[in-house]
Amino acid sequence: MNDLVEIVDHEEGEEGDSSISRNQLTLLAILLISLTVLFLILTLIGWKPLLSKFLELSQPTIELKLVPSGIGKVPAVVEFTLSDSGAGLHQASVVLIQPGRPERVIFPIRNLLGAKKQFFSILIPGRSSGIDGSKVILSISCSDRSYWRNKASVEIPLPVDFESPTVELVGEVLPSVQGGSGLLFMRASDNQDRLEIGFQLGEQRFRAFPAKSLDRLLDDPDLYVVIIALPLDGVVEELESFLYAEDPSGNYVRHPVSLKITERLPVAVRKVLTRELLAQMKRALSLNSQELVSFLDTIGVKSLSELGLHGEDGIRAIFSYLNDYLFPMKEELLRRNFQPFRLDRFWDGPLSFPVGKVLDRFGARTRYELESQSLGALVNQGVHVLLPPRRKNVGAVSTGVPVFVGPCGLWHLCVIVDHGLGLSTLYGNLRSSAVRVGQRIERGNKVGEADFYASNRRYFFQVRVQGTPVEPAEWWRGKWFKTRIIDGVSEVAKSLAR
Repeated sequence: MNDLVEIVDHEEGEEGDSSISRNQLTLLAILLISLTVLFLILTLIGWKPLLSKFLELSQPTIELKLVPSGIGKVPAVVEFTLSDSGAGLHQASVVLIQPGRPERVIFPIRNLLGAKKQFFSILIPGRSSGIDGSKVILSISCSDRSYWRNKASVEIPLPVDFESPTVELVGEVLPSVQGGSGLLFMRASDNQDRLEIGFQLGEQRFRAFPAKSLDRLLDDPDLYVVIIALPLDGVVEELESFLYAEDPSGNYVRHPVSLKITERLPVAVRKVLTRELLAQMKRALSLNSQELVSFLDTIGVKSLSELGLHGEDGIRAIFSYLNDYLFPMKEELLRRNFQPFRLDRFWDGPLSFPVGKVLDRFGARTRYELESQSLGALVNQGVHVLLPPRRKNVGAVSTGVPVFVGPCGLWHLCVIVDHGLGLSTLYGNLRSSAVRVGQRIERGNKVGEADFYASNRRYFFQVRVQGTPVEPAEWWRGKWFKTRIIDGVSEVAKSLAR
């Protein structure tokens, strides 16, 4: 009997081993089929999209483009770019957070459908946002489409202010001539420290400075001064003119100002194109070769030799290049070198009269002619100065700091000196410079050497107020300086003492 039981048990053990072998084969077959299917899928759609979703651990990126300096009465704008190079972007949201208060959603959660990169411009409500208090946190968040939903967020603290600053005119507005300079005093205040204050004429803004920068007697933290420039062209009376103040939260206020403008008497000059002028044109071309290539391309000419300087059409084209193309472009580049303006006031009186003889008048309209036919006209935005015999050195008319040394179009090699509070001088048509940017120079120091054309001793001179050319004679006349600057400071100082 025992032998029979052993035989039965042995047979059942063989059947069990057979069943295990069949299960193993089945599992192996399923594994092979799965691997085959996976291989086919990877072959058809690629392995990178799948692996990027499984293995991507890096966060998406948030690049801020425009951030408001605060939240005020009027809506502000925040601009940013979201990007994810892996699985792509999934969702994004923008909220305002104040401690102890529910989050205020200004851009709800949005599905970005796997976009790799997306730009957003979001309007932040002003007073209508329902925010109170003095601070708020702007939170921008996003996630990607990976299985881990990698997230990124940025939090930006912003001041909240729904009160506008105040600004008012202090003292009298004195008459000014078209193309001249003026001085205005104003009082401005706000519950925030950083105010942008100034004067606006048409589209042009003139930044104001603390009045104590002009004179230590004007030591009132709410008192400001601005030197303004009146344009040469157009009817100034038709332009809006007002003081303005803007705080970091975007609250803005303005105060109208009525200017008293004296019209400049027109001066017309006729100049016939000569060999000397042609030589000047050639030299200007050699200093601005890159811009010349762009210009020739616009008129369909491949090279300067194709155009020629001797034929009438060639001369007209070159004059057009210098007058209508190069001059406006270089002027725009030059204006950038007049900002930002130094708060230091280096000038302590009128500018020195340039050494030599002033050959022309600021604001004169010079018409160039070729064989009795007009080529075009230029308004003189400075003066040409002829140095005395055997003198080539050009001296600074006041203490200052050079902010630009280099070629500047029609005036060739230039030096621009910042004298503080928006007042600058430009010295052009130089053969060489003797200063470097950032180096303090004193009144009378050599800024460069004239005699650019080797046939005369002329150089070009400008005075600018916050980048705008003004009548230079005003700034070297002692009488004008006394009535406009010294007397203006004295009157305001007296009003403070009352």
